Amino acid sequence: SNISAEDKAKFGQYCQKPTGRIWFARCVEAQRGRAERVEEDCFFAIVQALAIALYECNEADDWKTASTLMNIAARSTNSISIIFVKDQPIWQSLRFWNAAFINSIHIDKQSRDGYEVVRRDGAQHTGHMTMGQLNTFISNMKSFDLSREMIREFVRKQCEFLHLPSDTENLIQNFR
Repeated sequence: SNISAEDKAKFGQYCQKPTGRIWFARCVEAQRGRAERVEEDCFFAIVQALAIALYECNEADDWKTASTLMNIAARSTNSISIIFVKDQPIWQSLRFWNAAFINSIHIDKQSRDGYEVVRRDGAQHTGHMTMGQLNTFISNMKSFDLSREMIREFVRKQCEFLHLPSDTENLIQNFR
């Protein structure tokens, strides 16, 4: 069914507040995987809502919620929703990608704290996890058709931030 202009405007107002954006991301995440298929009208309503939420995330520098929405779009059935949200301005923001990556590293570290047995190769294991995340982000950036220069700058900044050896940066830079 079609969503009225009034309901779209109301949704936009909710998304102007952090609680509205977070609520939307949680609702979409909770529904993910419940239905293998959705009706075309429903799919486009979700894509439209994603676009509104992403716009408001960009306006508010809400990188964490935008990152959650990006992951939801990337993991949806056949990643088809990426096709419809890939033109959002937020993806062109290196600030978004840097903040989303740092948040991802932070969440990963939190999830492992207290659960991971201390290992002699702990630093190496952490490095492998970080490299895996970096490669995932590069893959996401490529799926949004970002320029090679932007991806290179992202990789350079992350290698610098994480104090990765220069040969690692060179290895990653050959991503295409």
